[in-house]
Amino acid sequence: MRIDTIIRAPLYSRSTGYLADGACAITAGTIVAVGRADAIVPLATAQTRMVRYADDQLLLPGFVDSHQHFLSYVRSREARLSLWQVTSFAQLRDTLQLAADRGDGTHWVIGVGYDQGRLHEQRHPTLAELDAMLPDVPAVIIRACSHIALVNSAALARAGVTAATADPEGGRIGRGADGALTGILEESAMQLVMRHAVPAPVDWQGGIDRAVHEYHSRGITAIGEAAIGHIQGVTDLTLMQTAHAEGRLPLRVRSEEHTSELQSRQYLVCRLLLE
Repeated sequence: MRIDTIIRAPLYSRSTGYLADGACAITAGTIVAVGRADAIVPLATAQTRMVRYADDQLLLPGFVDSHQHFLSYVRSREARLSLWQVTSFAQLRDTLQLAADRGDGTHWVIGVGYDQGRLHEQRHPTLAELDAMLPDVPAVIIRACSHIALVNSAALARAGVTAATADPEGGRIGRGADGALTGILEESAMQLVMRHAVPAPVDWQGGIDRAVHEYHSRGITAIGEAAIGHIQGVTDLTLMQTAHAEGRLPLRVRSEEHTSELQSRQYLVCRLLLE
């Protein structure tokens, strides 16, 4: 068997346990042997590329993340405003205003990764404070957990949500002691506004390519997709299958279907291309 590459390093695998001087052999992009270096290195030929890592590094199998929302991650990277680094109301205001200024006036500002626990103020902004930050452009700020959103008055007005709107099943519309809206929407109440949102367009194919690179850079080679179809129904599945068929999705993906269109059967969306 032709061995293209041998990587020598301290390693750990389920089959070998920890090896202080381990190695793996790769042929045509597939790992074909893992073991002690003295057993793997002799497999090399004159054409084999030899890679040696330092003793303070550790070679591990690819990580399996059992609960992911891959296409949501693509959408967040490509078309939503990252708020993960925001630590104050002032920074939130500046970030929202910059996004609005860069927009074309037709799309809403939709932010992700917000967490009031990271803010110096240690609380959500009030609806009045959020309106002062972004008074005219509808804004939806999705908390890092994805179960709570803050919305400004412009977004509430576009969605027709008022203090008289009843809480939907499985959700809650935030109200103050006087019954006035606070701009906080929990769980299914988020959809009262999100179904009216006009988001920026998503480059799905390019976004999938960039997201896969990010996953691989973090060592993730397999994922459990927890709710395929929750963005665009069957179109979500088509996007994943197309990327796989074109060789642009080198991840093993096990999916749990979100919509009734997909729940009638289980799909193996793709298989790991590099094992």
